[in-house]
Parts: sequence; structure tokens; C-alpha cells
Amino acid sequence: MNVLAINGSPHLDDGNTAMILSPFLDEMKETGANVELFCTRKLKFGPCDGDMSCCFKNPGKCGQEELLAEVSKRLMSDEDYKKGMNEMMEQMKKSMAQ
Repeated sequence: MNVLAINGSPHLDDGNTAMILSPFLDEMKETGANVELFCTRKLKFGPCDGDMSCCFKNPGKCGQEELLAEVSKRLMSDEDYKKGMNEMMEQMKKSMAQ
């Protein structure tokens, strides 16, 4: 099994997110999972720079897209992720219909 964890905390290894995430990932490794951890703070990605290149120069494409390409490539190529997201969406639809 492949596990891709994303830590969005600015505190990296010293924050509450890491305190919760680390034991979980350690346990996943012990069960034989291939674990990868991405820390968003280490990614060179910033807020919109407002140059409107996504509208005029390269319609529909964010100028910072390459920066997140590795993470999104791994997420979108993972069949388990897609299956899990589809199941979650179905459950959300069912609960909203009630």
C-alpha cells in the first residue's frame, strides 16, 4: 500500500499536526506501507501573484502549477485515492439527500 501524507502545518516537525501524523505514519511503515510525507511549507508555492497569466497568457493554467505538479501527479495516479474520494462523495450525497 502506498501512503501519501501532506502536512500543511507551518511548524513542520514541531507542530501539533506532526505530533498526530508521525505515530500514524510510523505504524503504517511497520505494516509494510510505502510512506511519503510532503510538507507544504517546504514547497515553493505562494499565493496568487495576480499577473492574470492564467486568464490571458496561458488560459486555465496557473503559473505556479509546476510547483505542485509532483504532489498532484502522485494523488491523481493513485487508484486507491480515486476510489476513496468517489466513495466519500457518494456518502456525502446520501447524507445531504436525507
